[in-house]
Amino acid sequence: MAQTDKAFQAKINIFEATVRLLADNDYSSLTMRRICEAAGLSHGTLYHYFKSKNDILAFSLRYIYETFLTNYNTESLMPQERVLELYVYVARRFMEFGLGFVSNFMDIRNQALNIDYLLQSEEDGMIAAFFMQSLQGVKDSGCLKQGTEVRKIYDDLNVIFYGALFYWGLCGGHFDLESYMRSIIEIHFNQYLMPACKLK
Repeated sequence: MAQTDKAFQAKINIFEATVRLLADNDYSSLTMRRICEAAGLSHGTLYHYFKSKNDILAFSLRYIYETFLTNYNTESLMPQERVLELYVYVARRFMEFGLGFVSNFMDIRNQALNIDYLLQSEEDGMIAAFFMQSLQGVKDSGCLKQGTEVRKIYDDLNVIFYGALFYWGLCGGHFDLESYMRSIIEIHFNQYLMPACKLK
């Protein structure tokens, strides 16, 4: 296994320990010390991989992105379909992380929810960039209505995504977030697409 693969696996292990902690504890009680204990690591080792708990939570998107690429042949999808399927897949993975995790993750102090924070992140900025590149691919294919800005769509879709995620947690997880996310992202995204490119 390459060193980069070992480092990525170490980050996954740290993130999974954080998921377990956040399932039963609110965001304010999540500390790097507690994450060290849960992951069985020294402070030095943890800080070698992550600078803060926000960086660990931001890694959730990198982790999901990597599994998305493993499980989907994105090249077989139209650019607008790729965007939709990525949001739906992220919703599915958050459901798998569990209601406790989602409820505590959706804290206004969690910078992993801040798109600009993600874009500036040294490593996990690539995830935000992937979403942006996917939307740019839709624009390059001629499917976006004239004058539509990629960043505006990205911001709008993220507000919708996190709003739906928050509502799922608020409702105690009593509806199918994956299906709901597909429907609501599709409806909103179609507003920006040319008629021939609309999602069905």
